[in-house]
Amino acid sequence: MRYAIDAHRAKEVESNTINNIGVPSLVLMERAALFVYEESLKLYKTGAVAFCGMGNNGADGIAAARMLLLDGKKTLVVMVGDISKQSLENKTQLEIILSWAESVSSCHFQMII
Repeated sequence: MRYAIDAHRAKEVESNTINNIGVPSLVLMERAALFVYEESLKLYKTGAVAFCGMGNNGADGIAAARMLLLDGKKTLVVMVGDISKQSLENKTQLEIILSWAESVSSCHFQMII
């Protein structure tokens, strides 16, 4: 049987995992991104569009988009929101994907901010 939790409970679980168990936020992000990446491969064979906000959920999307790029998929990342409200994790994931995309001449990557 699978169980679902609401957004409030999810935040509590995430906070406990980070603050009490000691799993860094970026590690949780990579795990969430891996799940999105794997599910995306089942639905979209050539690539995807990721609409990403400026918070940590958007950072999950950026990380998933990076994984698609690493797999050779065409990827468009659309950043939505006020860049001045960008979370630290979001900024980190954005820096990672931009650095990687600049270093690989054959990647199919576009970003709209």
